[in-house]
Parts: sequence; structure tokens; C-alpha cells
Amino acid sequence: GQGVLGKVAETKEVVFVPNTANEKSFEQKEGDVPKALLCVPLVDKDILVGVINLSGEVKKVAFADSDYEFVSSVSSSLVTTIKSLRMREVIEEQNRNLEKKVEERTAALAQKNRDIASMMSNMHQGLFTIVNRGLIHPEYATYLEAIFETKRIAERNFSDLLFSNTALSVDAVDQCVTAVDAIVGEDEMMYDFNSHCLLKEMILKMEDGREKILELDWDPIIANGTIEKLMVTVRDVTELRALEREAEGQKRELEIIGQILAIEARKFKEFIDTAVKYIAECRSLIEEHQSKDLTVIASLFRNMHTVKGNARTYGLTH
Repeated sequence: GQGVLGKVAETKEVVFVPNTANEKSFEQKEGDVPKALLCVPLVDKDILVGVINLSGEVKKVAFADSDYEFVSSVSSSLVTTIKSLRMREVIEEQNRNLEKKVEERTAALAQKNRDIASMMSNMHQGLFTIVNRGLIHPEYATYLEAIFETKRIAERNFSDLLFSNTALSVDAVDQCVTAVDAIVGEDEMMYDFNSHCLLKEMILKMEDGREKILELDWDPIIANGTIEKLMVTVRDVTELRALEREAEGQKRELEIIGQILAIEARKFKEFIDTAVKYIAECRSLIEEHQSKDLTVIASLFRNMHTVKGNARTYGLTH
């Protein structure tokens, strides 16, 4: 009968055996005393909490229907008691740790604030938020001062900071300022309606004549469906654009070299020799004729067309 507990735990059903000697599923060894058995699972919403197992010798114990009902009632009470005990343990544990958790969270919040302040001080791009009336919030990324070369940023109108020295047209600036006014403090859908008017790139003119190319990203900060602030990220891409132009030139050179290397050396030499021959012939024709001659012009076109056709054949696109 040792497997009865496992069976009840698995099936979550009551097992009642009046006499184990009469049940084939119970092994009876010589000298074993027949027993009466009542085994009831403790279940809470299909979750097994435990098992009540009652047993005794048949001569001394006999289970009646009332016993079954009593044990079922006890099992329900036990489930409730166990849940209450567990909940009480949880509450006591929470009470013991509440003060510690508050301290930990306070420390974590302070660390988070320090991390944010450090990030704002050390990040190599400008970041600020626009609040009501178009003013810049006092907390902004320190690198913003390096981009605009001024410390007069906090509580300043964003349009004065961004557009006081710019190559943008008056219409473009007015459109952006109007869009910001229509977004901050309004329903979040207003960002979707007006975001296309927010400038993505601009040229900033410095007092010494230098120009900076700035990229702008605009992101709404939303609370309860209302846009409380508009976060603006500013990147100085002047050097990057110069490198891109330089890289474009290098890319063209590398493409030319790559196309040459893709041709067999003998065939490339034949192409060069042929091209030099046709170009030399064109020069000679031009030098030998002082007036317009349709036959000569046809020869010039034919020679250069041949050079171009050979270049196309070998994939020399440049």
C-alpha cells in the first residue's frame, strides 16, 4: 500500500479501501495485518497542497460515510489554513524587508540619477527638452554648449538657440516653430500630424564664418496621452559629411582599380594599346584638317565609339 499516496497525489482523487486484503492492487505479505484505508488529496484550484492518509487495522477501524464527509471537510479547512499560513509568512517577510527594500530602492534611485547626470555630462551629442512656451528645460546634455559654443541654453527659447544664426529660410523656421507650438502640451496624435514639419538637418553659421552641419531628431515625451515635452537630439555631423565626400572620391578610385584588376592582364594590355592607337589616330585627324569634313568627323566618332564599346565589354564603367 505504499503507492497509494503517489496515486492520490497524481490523480487528485479520493481512495477508500475498506479492507486491503480484498484489493488486488495491494500486496499482502505473510503476517501482514489487513487494514482499512482512507486517503484524501488536499487540492486548491487544481493545485495539490498535500494528502491526508488515514489507516488502521480492520478489526479496530471501520470507516463510515460520515468519516469520508468529515475528512473532506477537514481537507478543505487544512487547505485554507495552509494558504493562510503561507500568506502570513509572506506578509511577515515583506514587513521585515520593507524598510530594507525602501533603503535599497532609494539608493538605486540616487545611483540612477547620478548615472543620468553623468551620461548627460559626458555624452558627445546635444540633448535637450522643450517645455511649454517653447522654453528649454534646465537639464540638458553638456555637449550642447560645445555644439552651439554658448552656455546660455537653459530657460532659453529653442528657436533662438537653433535658428538665430542659420542658413534656413524664414518659411522653414516659421513652419518648425509653429509645429512645436502645436505639439507640446497637446494630445499625442498632434505629433503625428505635425512631425513632418520638424527640421531634420540645418546649417549653423558661427561668428567667425565657420559653418556646422547639424542633424536633429525630435521625440515626444508622453504622459496620460498628452505630450508633456519634446526631446531634441542634436548631432554635429560637419566632419562626418567631409569624410563622406572624401570617401566617395576614394570609393570611385577603388572601383576603377577593382574593375582593372578583374580583367586578365593580357586583355587589359590589348585594351590599352587599342585605345591609345585610336586616340592617337583621332588627334592626327584633327591636326591634319583645318576645316569641317564629314568623313573625318565620322572617323572620329567611329574610333571613340570603338574605345567606348571595348570599355563596356570589359566592364570599365568609369
